[in-house]
Order: sequence, then C-alpha cells, then structure tokens
Amino acid sequence: MERSRRICQTKKSQHHLKLWRRTRHDIWVFSFAGAGCYTFQQEREHKRTAKSTCGSGTIWQLRVTDCEGPLCYMMAGTSYPIHWDMTPNIPIPSLRLKVRAIYMGHQVTIIDAVLDNSSVQPGTTYTIQYTLTPYEVVCENTMRVSAELSNTASGVVEVCVAFQVHVTCDEEEEEAGMQFVIK
Repeated sequence: MERSRRICQTKKSQHHLKLWRRTRHDIWVFSFAGAGCYTFQQEREHKRTAKSTCGSGTIWQLRVTDCEGPLCYMMAGTSYPIHWDMTPNIPIPSLRLKVRAIYMGHQVTIIDAVLDNSSVQPGTTYTIQYTLTPYEVVCENTMRVSAELSNTASGVVEVCVAFQVHVTCDEEEEEAGMQFVIK
C-alpha cells in the first residue's frame, strides 16, 4: 500500500524561483512537479539500489526520466522529472531541498527551497520529485548535478544524491541561435 503527500510551496517560494531565473548563472529552468508541489510518497516495500554519500539517512533509488547508466544525456529545453526514494534516520520537522550543478568550475545553485509541511519520520520511505530543464547555454557540456535534503532548523544534511549530466542541443536550434546572434 502506498500513500502520497503533496508538499506545496508558498507564493513567496515560487517568486524566489522566478527571481533566480534572472541571475547571470541562468542555466536551468526549475518547475515544481504537479502545479507547484513536491510529491512525497510513502511506501511500505522498497529495494535498495543507491546509497547516500552524506548524511545519516538512506537513499534507496534515484530515477531520472529517459536516463540509464552513469551519464544522463539531456536535451536543452526538455523537462526531466527527477525522483528519489529516501528513508530518514531521525525525525525531522521541516526539510530544505538544495540542488546544485558544477558548471565551468563554478557551483551554481538551481534550487534552494524550504519544503512546507515536510515533516518526516524514521522508518518511512519518501519519494522526492521535481523537474529540471537545462537551458541552451550549457549545450555540449557535462556537469555534476547534486541534491541534498537537510533539517531546516539545524542545517544538518540527512541525505544527498548526485548524477552526471551531458546537455545536448538540436542542431537546427543551434544554427537558428547562431543566425540570431550574427544578425
């Protein structure tokens, strides 16, 4: 039996993400899954296929849509749902999600959001879901994308995951973009 719980962001959080999109490190579009909500899904049975590289919690599985193997190939302008299953080791009243990428030697924050109503309990598995869309500016680059869940009050990281991404562009889009720049 599975139970789902949707964690919806406030208007303030959504506004913060819109401001983030206008910064000079504009390499990703972030959109919440399910019209402004993160989805936490509680499950009874699970299979361990991944391990957290930090924190005391357990990562059971990381899933990136249309990605298999150690390197994810993503097309610029295409949205990719990300899902990961985790079990916290301690009760946490509120979680913060941070997603970052290393691009051209610089760490770029993609998401830094407090998840409202995100209380979690040890022994229960939760599914964290969000969507990433790479911009054309990162075409033909490979980068590491990492995500972590931490205790909002203490800042202590409970779990984290990471994966490699190579962003590709449609040749027609690249040519059109170059023509636009030249004109």
